[in-house]
Amino acid sequence: MPVTIVTDSTCDLYPQVVEQKNITVVPLRVQVDTKSYIDGVNINTEQLYDFITEGHKLPTTSQPPVQDFIDTYSKIKGDILSIHIASSLSGTANVANQAKQMLGDDGRRIRIYDSRNLTLGMGLLVLAAKEQADLGKSTDEIIDYLDALHSHLHIYFSLSDLAHLHRGGRIGKATMAIGSLLKVKPIFTFESNNLVQHDKAFGNVQVINKLAALALHDHLIRPISRIYVAHGGCAEYLPQLEDKIRQTLEGDYELLRGEIGSVIAVHAGPGALGVMYY
Repeated sequence: MPVTIVTDSTCDLYPQVVEQKNITVVPLRVQVDTKSYIDGVNINTEQLYDFITEGHKLPTTSQPPVQDFIDTYSKIKGDILSIHIASSLSGTANVANQAKQMLGDDGRRIRIYDSRNLTLGMGLLVLAAKEQADLGKSTDEIIDYLDALHSHLHIYFSLSDLAHLHRGGRIGKATMAIGSLLKVKPIFTFESNNLVQHDKAFGNVQVINKLAALALHDHLIRPISRIYVAHGGCAEYLPQLEDKIRQTLEGDYELLRGEIGSVIAVHAGPGALGVMYY
């Protein structure tokens, strides 16, 4: 029996991909005013942005209840590899560990893997894990594969409004103020379990050019095999980014489109544009 791949909703894989690949997703929560929503079930990114623009209190996010993981793991027969958002950003992996312990598992059947990444960067790892599982690889073999892949995984994204990251405690007040005053679009990456500003751009055209240039730089060092172009609340720029990537990168690689989910959107705000690849 193949290893079952479990993840959480911050992987931001489209529902049809999750269904087609037979990946199990445990959703996080989004709190708007006094109501709690289930990510990807009764709230999506578009609805989340509507809440923000309508002037509701700033939404917040939380990890899944431990019972959700207990219920999920209990229904699965055989070995489980549970892959989750970076533990430096969320307590989701910790909750998954609690569920494993409450089920009396010592790690022989259920293994928890900290992706040390987020959104479709984590989604890429989930897809790779599922492909290895379908090849009949053991949990240890899949984890070794993911660890090796991780060193070649890159994520770059720009944001239009840094206030959301600042309110969530992800960046300092000075960084937010500089971006707001100068109308700069910082380009962030995720390394050493932290969001780090890698570059900056003025306007989405320059963002697109710089994202493509970053991908080309890494592509020339080690050819990219799979790349996501993704947006949050600015779908109109996605075809331009996709075209720029195709024009810039030669070779045989899989180019996919994606959208950040409502949990990540709470912290990113509208206007996010990015590339994630290995």
